[in-house]
Amino acid sequence: MTIQDFEIRLRNNGGADREFDAWKFLDIHQIPVVFSQQDEIDFYCSDGKSVYLLRLRHRDKQKFIITGGTAFGHPTYLIAELPIAKVDNAFLKMVLSNFNLGDDGKDGPAFVTTEFATQELSQHSVLRHFPTLLKRWKGKQFRLVNLTESHRSIAIRLSGNRYNHTLPCLIISCGGPISMKGNFDMDTNDLEVKQVGENYIVYDKQNNFELVCEGVEIAECR
Repeated sequence: MTIQDFEIRLRNNGGADREFDAWKFLDIHQIPVVFSQQDEIDFYCSDGKSVYLLRLRHRDKQKFIITGGTAFGHPTYLIAELPIAKVDNAFLKMVLSNFNLGDDGKDGPAFVTTEFATQELSQHSVLRHFPTLLKRWKGKQFRLVNLTESHRSIAIRLSGNRYNHTLPCLIISCGGPISMKGNFDMDTNDLEVKQVGENYIVYDKQNNFELVCEGVEIAECR
């Protein structure tokens, strides 16, 4: 969802349902007076730079997750699990502060990318092995393969010829695919991988490709 889309919703709603600082909110669900363990409440919200779907879940333990976004026009989800007694501006401000959103509205907890050499990347149990292999196979041809339904997964194969399955290749396995935008075949690649919240995003800025999934693995096949 773009800022323009959000502004249209604001106008159709007659303005924001609640706002503070630069933030404006549109209520999606009716807010209960008393919260049960199963209750979830959604809001569209924007700081004027990005649009988010804020989801509050009434839970005993606190957990803050950033997931999804950009693919197919869906907003980034900010999922907050915590005890909820009353939803007011002070409560919402406290919730948003736990996501540590950066100036660009993209970064939050557990944000690690192969695009930059950082201490967090070097210590990441999954992604620390990716940069060397991605660099080695940069520019090779790209094809999406092995989409399965029973144990939902899809793989990206990089090779010198995407139509020849006998050539050495790099396989990026994506478990639990959530959303995707872009082409199934590309003549070249400049892939990177990042973790945002509990999900992983395989992306190629030059080719406008993005695949959001629950887990990633990488392996060379020679």
